[in-house]
Amino acid sequence: MLAPALQQGLEQFAKRWYRRRALAAFRDETNLSASPQLWQSIVDELAQSRWFLFLASPEAARSKWVAREVAWWLQNRDARHLLILLTGGELLWDEAGAAPDFDWARTTALPANLKGVFAAEPHFIDLRALKQGDPQQSQLTLKHTAFRAAVLKVAAPLHGRSPDEMDGEAVRVHARNRRWAAGAVASLAVLAALATWQSRVATLQRDIAISRQLSAQSIATLGRSVDTAMLLAVQAWRISPTAEARSAMLRSLQLGPIARFLPSHTSPIVDVALSPDASWAMVASLDGDITRLRLDGSAPDWRYRSDQPIERMALSSDGARMAIGRRDGQVEVLEPGRAPPLHRLETPMIKEPITALAFTSDGGRLAFGGVYGGIALWDTATGAALGGVPEVFNQSATAALVFSEDGQHLYGARGFDIVDWDTSTWKAMGKLGDGKSEILVRALALAPGGGALTVAGYQDQRELLQRWPLTPAGMAPVALPTRLPDVISLAHSADGRVLVLGSSSGQLGFQIAGTESSFKAHNGEVRTVAISSDGHQVLSGGKDGRIILWAPDAQPRYRGRLGAASRGFSSVAASPDGRLLVSGSQEGQLLWITSAADAPQLHVGAKLLAVGEARGTRGITAVSFSPDGKTVAAGLGDGSIVRVPVDGSAPPPPMRDWSPGYPVVALAWSPDGGLLVSAHVDGSVVLRDAATGAPRGNPANIVNDSSDGIHGLAFSADGSRLLVSTLRRGVVQRDVAALANANRATVDSALALTARAASAVRVSAVAHAPADRLWAWGTTDGQVQMRKTDDRADGPPLAVEGGLYLDSLAISPDGGTLAASGGGDAVLLWDLRTRRPVDEALRGITAGRSMAFTPDSRFLVIRSGANELQWWSTDGNDWARMLCAIVHRPFTARERVTYFGDEAQIQAACEDRATAQPK
Repeated sequence: MLAPALQQGLEQFAKRWYRRRALAAFRDETNLSASPQLWQSIVDELAQSRWFLFLASPEAARSKWVAREVAWWLQNRDARHLLILLTGGELLWDEAGAAPDFDWARTTALPANLKGVFAAEPHFIDLRALKQGDPQQSQLTLKHTAFRAAVLKVAAPLHGRSPDEMDGEAVRVHARNRRWAAGAVASLAVLAALATWQSRVATLQRDIAISRQLSAQSIATLGRSVDTAMLLAVQAWRISPTAEARSAMLRSLQLGPIARFLPSHTSPIVDVALSPDASWAMVASLDGDITRLRLDGSAPDWRYRSDQPIERMALSSDGARMAIGRRDGQVEVLEPGRAPPLHRLETPMIKEPITALAFTSDGGRLAFGGVYGGIALWDTATGAALGGVPEVFNQSATAALVFSEDGQHLYGARGFDIVDWDTSTWKAMGKLGDGKSEILVRALALAPGGGALTVAGYQDQRELLQRWPLTPAGMAPVALPTRLPDVISLAHSADGRVLVLGSSSGQLGFQIAGTESSFKAHNGEVRTVAISSDGHQVLSGGKDGRIILWAPDAQPRYRGRLGAASRGFSSVAASPDGRLLVSGSQEGQLLWITSAADAPQLHVGAKLLAVGEARGTRGITAVSFSPDGKTVAAGLGDGSIVRVPVDGSAPPPPMRDWSPGYPVVALAWSPDGGLLVSAHVDGSVVLRDAATGAPRGNPANIVNDSSDGIHGLAFSADGSRLLVSTLRRGVVQRDVAALANANRATVDSALALTARAASAVRVSAVAHAPADRLWAWGTTDGQVQMRKTDDRADGPPLAVEGGLYLDSLAISPDGGTLAASGGGDAVLLWDLRTRRPVDEALRGITAGRSMAFTPDSRFLVIRSGANELQWWSTDGNDWARMLCAIVHRPFTARERVTYFGDEAQIQAACEDRATAQPK
């Protein structure tokens, strides 16, 4: 208590108001002990100091680290700048001795390396009185007389003044500070509002900077610690919802089909196994720890600790028994949930570490192998030995063991051979393969059906994945294609639908129905994998101690499909009140889309009328809401238009007067709801009275021919102009009154709104946010021009990296996000508030001609390239909740210190969402 109080007193004594402290005092907080790693930091502080204040006591005299600090000072600095402060013990000077020095027979407060240092009795300050009676903290302040006097004695030599001068200076400084403080009160009152505002701005800017820093750290950490990277991304978003935080979260979310991180270990994982019903997993780590984990992420419900490091583990197919192979060559047989082992198996045939374990399909027998090729077979019920093959010194290890389905054969990989053993006679039945195929096996599994082995290993410095037939004899292995390098673990689903592969580089590969995908989530080797019988759940364990649950063929929680009923060619439109999205199917049905808690919901309406195919297009091809939101106009493939009341009442007759039957490609209502305009695939535009359906004038020509293409229609804010997005001419506007009197023969006099409409770079997509009167025009060279009130530019264009051709745009109803799609399978996002792109794209969807945000801006609904409606979550809060559910833990203490320093300064984003406690 005395040391920190003294440090604070020295820093505050005679301090001027505008300075943080009167002098800087470093206090060694290692408390008489330290580690070698801290010594250099102590030396750095000593090297920057002018004075050494030595708090002398018997404890300090006995400390080897204090002695080292004193020795450094004496060697590198002047002993006259070593000021002794006596806090305990005795300190006496011996004038009568042969040479002036301390009386070392009675001095107990100084280290021995101060012997002979001082030629005369040094000045020291006795502070022992301040420690008597265990003083309270309130007594160790400058307001306390005794403490102030002590601080004055210490401060005077440090400042090079007498105590009287220092005390007088302190009084003058204190009085001056009080005068200045009184005079500043009025100014502070005036500046309070400004300071508050500046504080808020500074806090906002600080939070943005921290968010961007954490986002960068998240992306940099993905390669070595995926769960930490996910937590950092969420933390960045919680601090400030920057575009960089969205990028980091989206990158983590799209890393792969990770369902959940299970509680990790500090030691490498050597084996994992799933229970028959895939409700729990058994995990073995190298340090001898066996854990049963529930796959829901709850805390482990059973543990067993072996007194030896574990090399291998196996679980019987019914989950009733498990075996662990120890480094000392013994095997323990246990029942999960019970602590005492059923048997401890030991055989003179195997004296070295266990390298392979395998149960028969019924769990009645157990085989294990050793580092010198030995194999032993046991009865798991009785623990009786059933024979085996003894080890031979320097023989290749038994790398893997697999029983045949009937248990009569045991296949063992040793050296470059896979040997077939008869388990009743222990006679070697021969080697598998054609005699020419040698492979150094890393992983071995019985293929579904039992007629072959799946083998991963090396041959002539090449990495191989092969299928080895078991019968007939002499059959050559068949190569299995894979893009995953260096496979060291593998597992099959029972039906053979899924093959999962783990590599030494930390990647996990899935082969499903002829497709292959791979993902990296481990730092280092994926030592073991396990798969449920139906292939829906996969568990991986790595050298990094992580256990990850995967759902390889599940629909990601952040995106989905609205089903085959949504197939069609129609655009997607949002209602003015923000409650609904609408599209159309190829069967002529309106598709109503609402936002639910976790995903958009599709409601399919009745068929509007017999679906026409006059020009080869089927179903509903365009939709648009009336300004009051009460009616949806639906354009069909035969060129007709139907007005459908949203309340479900019967629609009026369809508008059929465009006799050539050209499909409708776009629809728009005037702001007052009096006009309904339709654009057709031949480049013509028809104006109608919205109430009666009667045409106003003849169909007018907007583009020269159908190859020019019309993408969309919209009215200006006052309804006097019609804006038309065309393929070749960009966005053009036409006077509505003149357009009503025009016809297809009228000379086109449209005014181009885009600067490069007549050049090779053309407008290819248009989006409109009515609430903000905000437009976005995408061009064929990948630029997006933001505009206000139809024709006023709103800042410089947004540039898509690589000059991507943009074929669809959407602005969220809140005006905060822009989505853009082009070639490939990605949708790009911009934060329109900061005009910064979200670097990570939404992947896995090929957007077609239309997309729209749901009214709450949480989801993006896309008419995909396959003409089916799909959706993406685009809300950062939803992403954060998803990532917290995957990681399923808060920051560890070490992560807090590494990324945030002072633990008390951060409220971890996922702490209130996690139940499992990490190590």
